[in-house]
Amino acid sequence: MAVRKLQDAKTKIEDVANDVGVEGLQVAANKPDLCAYLLGEPKIDSFDVPRDRDTGREVTLPCEP
Repeated sequence: MAVRKLQDAKTKIEDVANDVGVEGLQVAANKPDLCAYLLGEPKIDSFDVPRDRDTGREVTLPCEP
């Protein structure tokens, strides 16, 4: 009788795992492809980034003799 209960439990676990797998595949199938998503974005003809012309400060490094 314990063997039968174990087999029933395994069957139920397999059923749940299969249901979850099918739902996961359906969710994945409904998501857009990353490449298609990126290519479908609005195009930018000119993308100018303002840059600061400051070159920083003078740095003097100690020299070893």
